[in-house]
Amino acid sequence: MPVDSVITLSVSYVGYRRYVKKIRLPAEQPQLKLGDVLLSDDSRLQDVVVTAEMPPLRMKGDTLEINPAAFNAGPNAVMEDVLKKVPGVVIWGDNKITVNGKVVIKLLVDGKPFFGGSFTVATQNLPPEVVKKVQVYTTDKRRPDDKTMNLVLHDDQKNGRFGNVSVAAGSGRHYEGDVTWNMYKPKMQLSAGAVSNNTNKVAGNLSNLLQYNTYRGNITHPAYQSDFLVDGANKYQAGGIFFNKEVADNRSLQIEYFGNSHQKAVERKSTEVTFVGDSSLSANETGKYKMNSWQHEIKGEYTWIRHKGTDLKSDFAVLVARETFVDSVTGYMRGAGGMLLNRSSRYAGITRHRRSAELRTVFYNRPPGTRKASFEIDHTIKAGNGDRDRTLVNNYEIYNTGRDSTQIQYNRLFEEDDQVLYNKANIAYDINYLFNKLRGRLSNNKRIYTNIRLLNGISHRYSTVSAQVNDYDPATALYKTTNNYLTNTNRESLFEERPGLSFSLGKDVVFSGRYSKKANLSGKLEWQYQSLSNKSDKVFRNLHNRYTAVLPSVVFAYGYTRLQAFSRDWSFRYTTHARTPELNELAPLTDSTNLLFLTIGNPGLKLQYQHHFSFHYQYTNLKNNHIIGAELNSAAFTNRIMQNTFYNPDGRQVLSFINTDNYRNAFAVINYRLPVKLNKIVLNLEARGEMYMETGDLFVNYEKSTFQNRRANIQAIAKVVLGNTELSVNQRALWLHNRLRFSELQTSSGFNYFTSAMIQKRIDRLTLASYTQLDLYRATQVPFISRFIWNAAISYRMLKNEQIELKVSCNDILKQNQSVANTAYQNKVNQIEVNRLTRFVLLGVTYYPRKFGHIKQK
Repeated sequence: MPVDSVITLSVSYVGYRRYVKKIRLPAEQPQLKLGDVLLSDDSRLQDVVVTAEMPPLRMKGDTLEINPAAFNAGPNAVMEDVLKKVPGVVIWGDNKITVNGKVVIKLLVDGKPFFGGSFTVATQNLPPEVVKKVQVYTTDKRRPDDKTMNLVLHDDQKNGRFGNVSVAAGSGRHYEGDVTWNMYKPKMQLSAGAVSNNTNKVAGNLSNLLQYNTYRGNITHPAYQSDFLVDGANKYQAGGIFFNKEVADNRSLQIEYFGNSHQKAVERKSTEVTFVGDSSLSANETGKYKMNSWQHEIKGEYTWIRHKGTDLKSDFAVLVARETFVDSVTGYMRGAGGMLLNRSSRYAGITRHRRSAELRTVFYNRPPGTRKASFEIDHTIKAGNGDRDRTLVNNYEIYNTGRDSTQIQYNRLFEEDDQVLYNKANIAYDINYLFNKLRGRLSNNKRIYTNIRLLNGISHRYSTVSAQVNDYDPATALYKTTNNYLTNTNRESLFEERPGLSFSLGKDVVFSGRYSKKANLSGKLEWQYQSLSNKSDKVFRNLHNRYTAVLPSVVFAYGYTRLQAFSRDWSFRYTTHARTPELNELAPLTDSTNLLFLTIGNPGLKLQYQHHFSFHYQYTNLKNNHIIGAELNSAAFTNRIMQNTFYNPDGRQVLSFINTDNYRNAFAVINYRLPVKLNKIVLNLEARGEMYMETGDLFVNYEKSTFQNRRANIQAIAKVVLGNTELSVNQRALWLHNRLRFSELQTSSGFNYFTSAMIQKRIDRLTLASYTQLDLYRATQVPFISRFIWNAAISYRMLKNEQIELKVSCNDILKQNQSVANTAYQNKVNQIEVNRLTRFVLLGVTYYPRKFGHIKQK
C-alpha cells in the first residue's frame, strides 16, 4: 500500500450495511492493525440495485485511466477542456501535455495516430461525449518517462467528420481563406485542406493546417497569426490530402500529398560595416527582389506486421518544384576617411527545377523475450535531378585613387543540369543472448538488462553536374560566346562506411507503490572511412581523398522516483562527430561575375573533428507538478574548417578556407515550469534562461585575430485562466556582445527587449481578443529601434452547436511596424531595412461542419 496517502477501505456483504473507513499509513509506521470488522445486519433491505460507476481516475495495472464523463466541461466543449480539469494533467501554452510531470510524446485515438498524430487535431475537435476513457501509459520500457495518451472512443462513436470553411477580406486588398475536411472510420482516415492569403500566415504542411483550424478556433492561436517580421509583400497558397487505410489486420497504407505556391516582392536597403585591422569598410546597397515558387510532394508509407516481433515498413517520397528569382542591386563601398572605393550594379534572373524520388525500407526481427538475438536492416535509395538557368549582368566601377576608375562588365548565361543518386544501408545485429546468466539471478523487483549490438552503415552518393556557360555578344545581341573556363562537367563520388559496436547496460529497481530507481550506461564505438573522388574537365578539380576517424560516444543516465513525491533525472553524454571537406572548399570553380566576392580553394584541408559534452538534469515535484531543468553543452574542435578573408585595397573580398584548432563554444539552459490551480484560477508559469558563448580565431588579410561572442536570452511566459478569461504574457530580453581583437580591441553589442501580451475573454458566445507586441533594440553604431504592434479581434459564435463564427480583426492598429533589423557578428555590423506588412482590417466568417457517431452508408 502507498504510504502518506489517504486510502478508502470498503467492506460489504449481501444483507449487511457497508463498512467504510478512511485510513493513512504514515512513513514512520507503515503498518495498521484493524482488528475485527463487524458488519451490522440490515433486514430492512428488500430490493438490491447494483449501479456501477467508473471513478474519475483509476490505475489499471501500469495504465492510468481517466473517465471524461466525470468532468463537466460545459456545452460545446472539446476534449482539451476536459483534460484541463483532470488533476495532474497540464496543457501548456505550447500545447505540450504533461501527466504528473511526465511529458506525453504521443497521442493516439483508439490506439492509432489521428490524422498524422497532431495533439490539437484530436483534443480541440473531439467532444467529450464520444470518448469512453483516456489511457496514459508507457510504451517503451527503456524510456519510462515518455508517456503515450490514448483516447478510447465509444463503440457507437467510431465514425465522425469535422472541418471548417473560413473566408475573410478587408482593407488594402488583404484576404484570407482556409478550408479543412476530416473523416474517420474504424479502419480509415481521410482529410483535405487548403489555404490562400496575403497576410503572412503560413502552414508548412497539411498537419500544421489541420491543427491551426480546429473547432476551438484560431482567433488567438499563437502559431497562426499574421507575421509582421516577414520581409516583403507575400502571397501564399497551399493544399493537401491525407489518406490512411488498414488494408488488413496486420497491414496499413498511408498516402499524403501537399503542394504550395509562394510569391514574394522585397525592397531592401542595407549598410554593412566591416572591421579590417585598424580601419573599416562601409558597404551600402539598395535592391529589389522578386520570387515565385511552387512545390508538389507525395509521401507514402506501407507497414506490414508479419507476426509478433517482425515488422516490415516501407515509405516513399516524390518531389517536384520550380523557383524563379529576379534580383537587382545597386551599391557602393567606402574605405578609411570615407574614400569611395567602388560602385556596382548587379542583376540576376534565375529559373530552377528540382525533381527527386526516395524509397526507404526498414525490416526488423525482434522475437519476444530478451534472451533471443534480433537484427534490423534500414535501406534508403534516393535519386534526383534538376536544371537551372541563370542570367547574370554585373557592372563595376572600381576607383584606384579615389578619382580614377576602371569600368568592368559581365553578362553571362548559365545552363546547368545535375543528377544525384544516393544509396544508404544500416545494419544492426543484437547479441543479447550472451548475458542470459545475469537475468537468472534477478528478483521480482529488480531487473538488469543488457544489449550488445553490431553495427555497420554503408552509403554512396554519386552526382553529375554539367554547365554550359555563354557570354553575351553585343554585336548579335545573343549569348553565343562559350566561356571555356566555366563550361564543364563534374562527377563526384562519395563513399562512406561506418562499422561499429554499441552496448547498453541498465538496472531497474522498483518497490511497488513506494519508489523506483533506474540507471543506464550505454556507449558506441564507430570507425568512419570516407573516400571522395572527383573527376572534372578542369584538372585542378580532379581529386581522390581518403579520410578516417574513430568516433566514440558514451551516455550515463540515472533516475529516481518516489511515489506522489518527486522524481530526479540526470544524464551525461559525450559524442564525437567528423566532417569531410566539401568540394567547393577544396577546389571551387569561381564565377567572376561577382567581382567583389571571389573564392579560392584549399586542397590540403583536413577532416574536421568535434568533441561534444552535455549534461542534463530535471527535477519534477509530483505533488504540484512544477519542473526544474538544467542543461549544459560544450564543444571543442580539431581542424575546424573556417574562412580566411583578404580585402583588396579597392574593397573586393577574396575568400579561402583553412583548418584551425582554436574554437570552442558552450551553451547553458535553465528552465522552470509551474502549474497552479486555486479555486477558479489556473496559472501556468514558464521561465527559461539561455547563455551562449563562443571563442576562436579569425583570419583577415593574413592577420590572425581572436573573437568572442556572448549571447544571453531570458524568457518568461505566464498564462492565467480565470473562468472565461485567458491572459498570456511573454517577456524576453536578449543581450549580444561581440569582442574582436586585431592590433587593438574592438567591441560591439546589442540589446533587444521583447514583450507580448495576449488576452482572450469569452462572454457566452462572444470572444474578445487582443495581442500586443513591444520590440526595443539598441546596438553599437546603429540607431535605436522601437516598434509597438497591436492586433485586436472580436468573434461571435452562432447556431445551436456554435458552428458559425463571425470575426472582425484589426492588425497593427497603431501602424508602427518598422522594418529595420540590426545584427553584429565577428567583424561585421549590419543594418537592414525592408518593406513589411502594415495596418489592415479584415471581416470574416467561418463554418464548422461536425457530425460524430454512426454515419449511415449510402
